[in-house]
Amino acid sequence: MRQILRQAAGAAFVLSLAAGAANAADDAVATIGGQPITAAELEKFVDVLNPAQREQAARDPKMALEIVRAAIGRKIIIEEADRQGWDKKPEVAAQIARARQEIVLGSYLQSVVALPANYPTDEEIRAAYTANRDRLPQYHVAQIYLGEPPGLSPDAVATIEKKARDLAKQAKLKGADFAALARANSDDKATAAKGGDLGWLAEGQILPEILGAVKATPDRGVSEPIHAAGGWHIIQVIAHKPADLAQVHDQIAGALRQNKAVQTQQAYAEKLLNDKQVTVSESAAAALFQAKK
Repeated sequence: MRQILRQAAGAAFVLSLAAGAANAADDAVATIGGQPITAAELEKFVDVLNPAQREQAARDPKMALEIVRAAIGRKIIIEEADRQGWDKKPEVAAQIARARQEIVLGSYLQSVVALPANYPTDEEIRAAYTANRDRLPQYHVAQIYLGEPPGLSPDAVATIEKKARDLAKQAKLKGADFAALARANSDDKATAAKGGDLGWLAEGQILPEILGAVKATPDRGVSEPIHAAGGWHIIQVIAHKPADLAQVHDQIAGALRQNKAVQTQQAYAEKLLNDKQVTVSESAAAALFQAKK
């Protein structure tokens, strides 16, 4: 079902080519000048893809092929840059050094200020929910979805976009029946049968690309077409209200852990500064930045 929901990781990513699929880490997925490229060599690249991309590539061999070609392209470019000693250029070396420092700093701080596994407690989550309930909305939304399969010609892509914009104009007309338009036009057949109704969704359940439009659309209003998740979405916001605790439980827990981690890291850094008896001249510090104007 093609929805506006964030997707959890589902089927395993399949590296598939016309000659067949790679079923083991040492199977050749492709070749460069006759030299094999194995699935194991591409796993790190695949791991950084978002769940929706992995899910779609697992279902679509053409998309899997495009992603693999992109990964191999990156590999070739990096090897060519290494051959030229690009990482030795002073400005590049400086950027690499800064990136290394940030990685080491972040990893070290996470290790020395690790939070207890049971933080936050259910009581702390409920308290945070009560204090912020009015700022944690959920939305009753419906959508018309027009799919845009990969590999379409530019003309076909333009035709789908035009249809999406025409449908949005129709849906915005006074007295328009959004549910009827969804039943007649939406490619998401599971929700089209219900007039495009997706039910009540908390903010954390909605794709970021679509959430902004949802928040900007008044109740009973219709958004402009949004290009996201492999197609075009026209959203009707039916109503909104505070989210239920169950819908935002994990979101609140994550935010509390993040805030606690930042506070703990800041306290640790401050302790190190005090232990090392660090003093800074305020006027000299100000002059350092004034010189950069």
